[in-house]
Amino acid sequence: MLNGSFRIRISMWTVALLTAVATLMPLADATAAKKNAGPDLSSARPLSTEELYRLYHGRSWIWRDGAGYFQVSKRQFHAFSGRGRGIGYGEGLWFLTDGGRLCFRAEWNGRDGKSKALTCFAHYTDGKKIYQRKMPDGDWYVFRNSPQRRSDEASKLRPGDYAKHGVARAKARLNKN
Repeated sequence: MLNGSFRIRISMWTVALLTAVATLMPLADATAAKKNAGPDLSSARPLSTEELYRLYHGRSWIWRDGAGYFQVSKRQFHAFSGRGRGIGYGEGLWFLTDGGRLCFRAEWNGRDGKSKALTCFAHYTDGKKIYQRKMPDGDWYVFRNSPQRRSDEASKLRPGDYAKHGVARAKARLNKN
């Protein structure tokens, strides 16, 4: 059986521990928020349409399970993604806007039918690095370092059409079913 003074000490220790935790949690949350806040873009500017055009025109953006191609002629866009039963493809147009945005509007075709989608990415630069985020609420990340690194997302932009064969495969697979 516990005596009264021991119970009081446990209660006092519990109260002290809970008070310490309650006091320190906001500090931990603030540190985590700073860590996840992304880059400081207060002195950055949006890329111009000319800068964006140089980045994307005539290139394919290679993805983990597909690719999208930004054709120069008529600004056509086509892409594929997925494998096997999850394969799909999209065809449409790409365009650039003031404010550093690259967008593509496409009709996506897959096993479950068709749907139209508009996808945009914002691009900012601080004069050295290029930052990107998916609109409207994606997180900012370094798209291209200076000098560019192999691990940069911009390294996945390659000259030429790496999407056309995947689009053809996707069409054939979906028309077969």
